[in-house]
Amino acid sequence: MVACAECGFDSTDTAFCDRCGRAFASVVRPASAESALAAIPEGFARLSDRFRQPAIEWTEALLVAEALVAALEPIHREGRVHARLDPHEIAEGPAREMRLLRVNDLSPNGTLANGRVVVPGYSAPEVFGRGAGRLVPATDVFSIGAILWRLVTGRDPFSDFDDLSLAYPSPRLVASVPFELDSFVARSVALLAQERFQSLDDFRVALRRTRARVYAREHGTAATRLEAASATDIGRAKGAAHPVNQDAIICDAGADGSLFAAIDGVTHADVGSGGAAAAITREVLVSRREWPVVARLSVANAAVVEATKVLAPSYDGDPSGIMGAVVVAAEWRVGILSLAWLGDARVYLLRDGDLVQLTIDHDAATDALRSGASPKLARELSAGGRLTRAVGAAVRDDAGHLVAADVSPDALDVKLLPGDRVVLTTDGIPDWISSDERRSAPSIAAILAEAPSPDAAARRLVDAANEGGGGDNLSCIVLFAF
Repeated sequence: MVACAECGFDSTDTAFCDRCGRAFASVVRPASAESALAAIPEGFARLSDRFRQPAIEWTEALLVAEALVAALEPIHREGRVHARLDPHEIAEGPAREMRLLRVNDLSPNGTLANGRVVVPGYSAPEVFGRGAGRLVPATDVFSIGAILWRLVTGRDPFSDFDDLSLAYPSPRLVASVPFELDSFVARSVALLAQERFQSLDDFRVALRRTRARVYAREHGTAATRLEAASATDIGRAKGAAHPVNQDAIICDAGADGSLFAAIDGVTHADVGSGGAAAAITREVLVSRREWPVVARLSVANAAVVEATKVLAPSYDGDPSGIMGAVVVAAEWRVGILSLAWLGDARVYLLRDGDLVQLTIDHDAATDALRSGASPKLARELSAGGRLTRAVGAAVRDDAGHLVAADVSPDALDVKLLPGDRVVLTTDGIPDWISSDERRSAPSIAAILAEAPSPDAAARRLVDAANEGGGGDNLSCIVLFAF
């Protein structure tokens, strides 16, 4: 037996860690006895053996999570909490049945965590004294959620959550999974116990609903009609400091295909202005209707760079200093909403009461998460909000001339269902609708759910962001699908 240099676990395998699946570089220390563990039944294998493989299909991962619920249910029915779920100490049978190898160190529901053994990455924050510090059924829900996250992403879960305002990154940052999985996983691994599913039954019901939602999107009847409305405002505090609205919007529900866009001009520029870049982007999107929306964003980028050269032909500064804009655009045709975006403008979808962010921000902090940084490290980046993709991206060629860079817009096609509600928004609304970053999405969801019309929703979103301070220009387009 050897110990892993990464997680410190004593392993029976001399090549790979039984817990985290990493290859051993060297022997670190002698292994300790594991007398409290039951023997692995014949024909079973450790659940951690799956970690030696790449990420598994999300459908298989949900089946594993559901099997873990079944294994824990007898413990919870007795009024106890396991609070020490470790993939190395779970045996999986050939029919995906789970056996918990450690069942002699359990805690009554509601007890304080004092002195509990912490399983790095899989223990809920309350196990190591964060939050309320009491062990409850949601404590085990967190562990199942962390195992699920590991299975679908192929990456080790995190454990540096000293700050409970942090959150697990979306699985879609690092894995190809349905967007319906986002809100389910996020709630499972919420750092505050009261924000998770409160029981195994709640978790299982939500898991099955998630599976059903993916099926409904893939096989259900698409929406056939949209109602749309938009709203924009300079922003209460922003207007006082910089009295120009540099946002631009498109809300065109035409008979031959609808076009929507939220465009946010970048405030500071050495040449030109964010408002000018937003206006150029809007003009390209409207005038090139025969082109895919992704191609139009690349054309818009080139147009902004060319406009910069006209405005300042002798500009010899850093290419990042020219005018720019972030944009999210959507085209609606035959039930499909085709999205393309650059930067941190966002699209949210409200479906069956759950809000999910369809877009992924293009900024330094998000890129760090996609590269494997922990949420804590990503938040601590000195320039985490720096845009990494935007309209107005330029480089200098070998002769030193300013030329348009390859901006690589992201794109996503979404089948809308009757009852769906969608908002395209510049970053001002999610940034200012709540002082608590974690409450922004619930606030947006509540407004979308309660509004009687797209117009009422759009106006209320802008008003709420102004009530929160209005420190940026505020623009959105709201769509109701029928």
